[in-house]
Amino acid sequence: MSGRIKNQDRNPTGGTHEGGEHAETGDYEFRQPVHSDDWPPADALASADEHAGEQNSDHDHARPPGDHQASHQAADAGDGAADANQSIRHHFTRNKEIVQVRHCEPDDLFLVRRFQGEPRIALAGFLDRYGKSAWMKRQRLYVALTSIAAAHEAMHPVFCCNREYIRLPRTDFDGIGLLNCGMPIKPVAGQPPFWICNQLEHCKRCNYWQRVEPAKAEFLPVFGDRKAWYSLHVMCRSNPAQAGVKLWLGEDADGQPVYKWLFRLADEGHFGKLPKFGIDPAGIPTIISEGLYDFMNWLTSGQNFDGLHVFRDISFSFFPDPASPFEVNHTVNPHYHAYGNSRRQFAPEEARRMWRGAVKLLFKASDGRLPTPDRQDRTDRNYLYGFPDIMIRPLATVDALEDAIDYVVKPFKLAKYYIRGLEHGCPVTGLNHVFHQTVFEAESLMLNCPPQGYAFGNMAQKSRGHYIGEPRPKKMSRTQIDRYLERLATGEVHL
Repeated sequence: MSGRIKNQDRNPTGGTHEGGEHAETGDYEFRQPVHSDDWPPADALASADEHAGEQNSDHDHARPPGDHQASHQAADAGDGAADANQSIRHHFTRNKEIVQVRHCEPDDLFLVRRFQGEPRIALAGFLDRYGKSAWMKRQRLYVALTSIAAAHEAMHPVFCCNREYIRLPRTDFDGIGLLNCGMPIKPVAGQPPFWICNQLEHCKRCNYWQRVEPAKAEFLPVFGDRKAWYSLHVMCRSNPAQAGVKLWLGEDADGQPVYKWLFRLADEGHFGKLPKFGIDPAGIPTIISEGLYDFMNWLTSGQNFDGLHVFRDISFSFFPDPASPFEVNHTVNPHYHAYGNSRRQFAPEEARRMWRGAVKLLFKASDGRLPTPDRQDRTDRNYLYGFPDIMIRPLATVDALEDAIDYVVKPFKLAKYYIRGLEHGCPVTGLNHVFHQTVFEAESLMLNCPPQGYAFGNMAQKSRGHYIGEPRPKKMSRTQIDRYLERLATGEVHL
């Protein structure tokens, strides 16, 4: 049982996956060479082509007019040349290190001789289950994600670059657990009969079972009890032309979103662009994350929203950089998504006050922590690392709220960032080095919000009498039940 999935079966067209973002069906196909250092060497292929040319030339001189048999022999020689090229490619691929091949392609990994042991077995088992599951096939880039996870586990911790040995630090990310998640196991009393990896922000299954489904069960039944529902998306931009507060109106004929600007920074005057940043120094994304998270809390405290259910997200962009040690660099953008309810109408003046509140909290988060980019010898208490960009989307129906939960509550799109790095022209080896040392455990830069998300206002059970949702069932010990009944009798808790 190989469990291999053929690339031609991965059709990136249409569809929405369950328990995550609006997505394509199937998986990604990226088969062309992405960098000049890809194997096999050009001289090896040229040698094979030259050999094939000599064979064809011999047949051409010896073939009399109308000799169809000689024509077939020449065709066979051409096929032999193609087989020779393919054989050379396989030979050099098998002798590559794992760090030298594209990690989003299982086929490339399986060709590498050094890709052995538990990662190989786990990836083959996943692909076998993937081929039998309609739900798994609906998830976007699921095969690419698991292939990257297998490569992460298989990479040797020591690498040589420019005659220097560099050690890849281990992370707490469990790639084998992600590959085995959902695999049937021996039943144990009180436990599900399948493996659960519990990596909510990486695993599509755990995200769906432990975050998406509970959120829908908690708030979809009470949709009609509130005046209006919205989804909210907050991030920081380096370009002031993209900053402000905008209301989502719909999509145009080409499927592009149409917005109405309630407040736009560019209309207030001229502002220069801010420098982008990566995870080094780690303080900058942490400052951005802290300021935006405090802003989400401020929105409910200031009565802009009656309640919000907030989830963290982080995006990366990888691009070629000859000045970098691995010729690859990156930028990072921590941000937040939420869905919630409000009794307010979002007018321009309200949007202006909201945007200013975000700026104040970002200033507060950066209060004298880091040197400013233009002056490394001092700290500036009034430096802003990003302009707030706030998007509000009205949710008019319960189906719209369900779709919003699918989008808001989703795992990190690591496979998408890797594939875009290839599309940007990053060298494969350099991208693999930088990617695996950057994206895994990057959620530690966003310490405020837990993986399960956080509820503010009337969407939090701790709001007691103001809580609007259907409470989630909890498993409690006998001692906890007795204590709960005692507190209930004294009025310390609410049903």
